[in-house]
Formats: sequence, structure tokens, C-alpha cells
Amino acid sequence: SMDIINFFLELNCYFSGNQKQIKMKKLTFILFSLVAMTISAQGGGDFDAHKHFKLGAHIGLPTGGASDLSSFEAGLDAYLMFGNIDSWINLGVTGGIRNFFGDEIDILGTTVEFDDFTYLPVGGAARVKLFGIVEGGADIGYAFGISDGADGVFWVRPLIGIDVADTIEIFAAYDILTTDDFSDGSFTSDGSFGSLQAGILFEF
Repeated sequence: SMDIINFFLELNCYFSGNQKQIKMKKLTFILFSLVAMTISAQGGGDFDAHKHFKLGAHIGLPTGGASDLSSFEAGLDAYLMFGNIDSWINLGVTGGIRNFFGDEIDILGTTVEFDDFTYLPVGGAARVKLFGIVEGGADIGYAFGISDGADGVFWVRPLIGIDVADTIEIFAAYDILTTDDFSDGSFTSDGSFGSLQAGILFEF
């Protein structure tokens, strides 16, 4: 049918780009597929009945190469998690926005002003909750650059949070945006940048 044809045409467009970008996009696609298969294997109806949303915002201190161009980052975070909010493990999907505010730098007596640069990260999310209060985990996926000169990059975000009465989550996170696909087993890269973040999520 035309719907199937259109799906594969859109998938082909998604997997366009250079080899490293294609590899990272494929990894994100695989992560989404694994989350979907896990939900299906555990019983889609039960997960659907207990799914919950998280929506919030954060502020961040740029790190790595981003700290040379920006002194402040802010963004929005959205999650769709599958499973009871108090389950010891939850899987889900996430999306958001990251805006690094351009800084002014003095170079040999001349003030150079850098433009803001913005990314849209999407990926899978995994959380483990202890004692119904402390929550930790990571988001992994792909961040699409939407500013001029901002290419898509691999995205990893370890975080820890405190759940307040199943309505608010206060968290700290470390956003890592990198051109490295970590295929060599190393989690360091000259192409890495990101931000140390603190934020709040409202749970529904």
C-alpha cells in the first residue's frame, strides 16, 4: 500500500548523511525498536494502562567544546514512560530541546559574539527507582542539530533524581553530545561537548 511505501521512503531519508551520522541514527532506531519490543513482550495492555508522562525544564553549564562558545544552556524535557510510576524499573521514550546561548569573547582586543546553537535530542529512556524515591538511569539517542552548522550527534544523558510524592522529580544530569559513536569502547572524545544540568519534571 501507499502507506508502507511512504514509510520506507521516509526511513530512507532519515538514514541519509555521512557514514558516522548513519551509524548513530541506526543506533537510535534500534533503541526505539528494543523499547517497543520489550513493552510488547511484557504485555502491551498492562504498560498502556500504567503509562505516565513527564514534562519539565532544566538549566545547564556548558562543558567541553561548548564552554568555549557558550556560558549557559537551557532546555525542555519530555518523557513517555511505560509501567507503573513506582515500579523499580521503567522504560520509555524521550525528546526535548537544548539551546546553548552564544557568548561574547574578547580576541586580541576584538569582541566576537557567537550565535546560539540548538539541538533536538530523541531517544530511549531507562530508569531504576529505589525505595520509591531515588531514581537513576540514562537517556540514549540522537540529537538533531537545527542551527546553522550544527550537525546531528550521538547523545547520552546519565541522570539521578528525587521523586516527590509521584508528582515532581528534581534531577541532576550530564548531557553528552558527541561525534564519536564509542565503537572503540572509549567514552572520551575530542568531539564531545555538553552540559551539567539541574532541572525539574512534572509527572502526570
